[in-house]
Amino acid sequence: MATGYSYYALSGVDTFVDTNIFIYAQDASHPKKREQALDLLQRLSSQGRILISTQVLQEFAGVATRKLKLSLPETHALLDELAKLPVCTIDASTVKDAVTIHFAHQLSYFDSQVVACAAQNGCTYLYSEDMANGQTIKGVTIVNPFTDTVE
Repeated sequence: MATGYSYYALSGVDTFVDTNIFIYAQDASHPKKREQALDLLQRLSSQGRILISTQVLQEFAGVATRKLKLSLPETHALLDELAKLPVCTIDASTVKDAVTIHFAHQLSYFDSQVVACAAQNGCTYLYSEDMANGQTIKGVTIVNPFTDTVE
C-alpha cells in the first residue's frame, strides 16, 4: 500500500522485521544473537506487531538453504511459520521508493526496499542488523537489537 493509511498500521502492526533477525533465530553458530532474536520475535509476535515482506521470505529461503543448510522440509516448515505473519507485497511503487531511498541515504538497494516497504505500511520501527542503529528514514526508525552483542 503506497499511500494513505495502511491496513497494517491500523491493525497495530508497527514493526518491520528484516531477514537477518529471523536467520539469527535459527543460527546455532551465534548463540547470543540467537537468544536475542528469539526473545525479540516472541515479544513482538505476542503483541501482534510484526510485518514482513515477500523480500524477507525470499531472502530467508535463500539463506536457510545455503548458509544454514536446512533441509527442504525444514525450510518449508519455517516459511509456513513466517507466512502466518502479515506479509506485504513489493510492488512498482515500493521499487520506486526504494530507488529514491537508495540515492538519498546511500543504503544498498535491497536495504532501501525494506525501508520503503516498512514506510509504505505505516511501520514506526525496523529491526535489522544491516543499517545504522537509530537512523530514521521516512518516519521509520532503524533498531539494531544486537548493538551490545559481543561474540
